[in-house]
Amino acid sequence: NNSYTDKAMLIGKLGNDGEITYQKTFQESFTQYYPGCGGFYPLGDSSFIIVGSRGYEGMLFKLDQSFDTVTAKFFKVDTFLTIARSFYILPGDGYIISGDIAHYTFEPYLSESDGVFLYKTDSLFNLQWYRIFKPDEINYGFSVSQTTDNGYVIGGSTNSKTDYSGNPLVIKTDSQGNQEWIWQNGSVYDDLQAITSVFNDGNILVGYGHATYQAPPYPVPSSLTQIRVVKMDNNGNELWTRDYGGSYMGNQVWSITHLPDSTYLIGGDAWITDTSIYGWGYTRAFLLKIHENGDSLWMRHYIYEDEFGTQMNLFSHANTGTENSLLLIGC
Repeated sequence: NNSYTDKAMLIGKLGNDGEITYQKTFQESFTQYYPGCGGFYPLGDSSFIIVGSRGYEGMLFKLDQSFDTVTAKFFKVDTFLTIARSFYILPGDGYIISGDIAHYTFEPYLSESDGVFLYKTDSLFNLQWYRIFKPDEINYGFSVSQTTDNGYVIGGSTNSKTDYSGNPLVIKTDSQGNQEWIWQNGSVYDDLQAITSVFNDGNILVGYGHATYQAPPYPVPSSLTQIRVVKMDNNGNELWTRDYGGSYMGNQVWSITHLPDSTYLIGGDAWITDTSIYGWGYTRAFLLKIHENGDSLWMRHYIYEDEFGTQMNLFSHANTGTENSLLLIGC
């Protein structure tokens, strides 16, 4: 109704032909609903979890197969603006949520301080504990997983360099969310966010946009980045590092998916600035499939064209589909 205050959230089901067969909208006046990037999680009992934010609160929905609300929770971590971005279903009884918080000065949307949070609930979304990390810098938490030692690993980004440009951020905690170590080993230039997962062998998988070059005046314009994957153990030791593809402006990772053949699918986007064709910068969505030892199996780029041309293409979520296919969600 109003692009500044009212943002509805639409949930839809697609048939095998790609047509919407059923949909439902969640909205309130003067309220913004935002699902997290990749924040849609199917459960085994034909229900779904939605993670995101509503206004200044974090948002958790459990919906049945008709998208009717089973359980809903809106929460703030401490008293800050809370943005829930990632969610992990624990094998026992409960959930772990990660995201970031901010409080503001008198100027709207001017961040004074940010931190990454970890938020533990039971199966009914009742809070059991929460933790805040790095509250003195501008930080974002984009992914969360449980590790084999029953701790947690968070992937995100931090503006911790002296010129406030970006670094990939990995935070490892114990089972109660107490910080064990932080890794933010990017380049000297402006790196992009880290997305984390856990290898089948129990080690930690980190994917991010690793900056290779940045033209002056630094840190503007954006750096050229490569897709980088790092394998590290639960103590934060780097076991191997691999780089993939060419260097593009804003080459960044948004999702990591485990496939049934014990390989890993990494998705995201890369800015391209071929103005001779389009007249403006645009992004291609990419998919990279790697072996568990880091070998590249294949890489694809995707652009969706319509009568308006194209500017933004990215994959925010991927999963396995029917008959060995892949189902990708993005914009």
